[in-house]
Amino acid sequence: MARYRFIDLAISFSAIVLAGFLFAVLLFMILFFVSVAFALWISHYYNSYTLGFGIVALFYTIIVIVFFASHTYWFNGFLKNFLTRMVSKNLNFGKEK
Repeated sequence: MARYRFIDLAISFSAIVLAGFLFAVLLFMILFFVSVAFALWISHYYNSYTLGFGIVALFYTIIVIVFFASHTYWFNGFLKNFLTRMVSKNLNFGKEK
């Protein structure tokens, strides 16, 4: 019985990793196209491709700096606790079905 439970958990984990990867790729593609569209819109407004793409690049640079300045708070505080709660809730530790 424990062997089947382990196989079930392994398959579930693989499916979750694959779904997460596909979601991340989809989100990246949407973000990429929206960013290019926004940069082209700014470029059209100011008549300068350099300025449009530069403003979008500056925006992402600011986001990266803020993320790296506060990544310990987000990872150690919020994200780690959230993931721990979700995994322990979904795996039903100590209880057989």
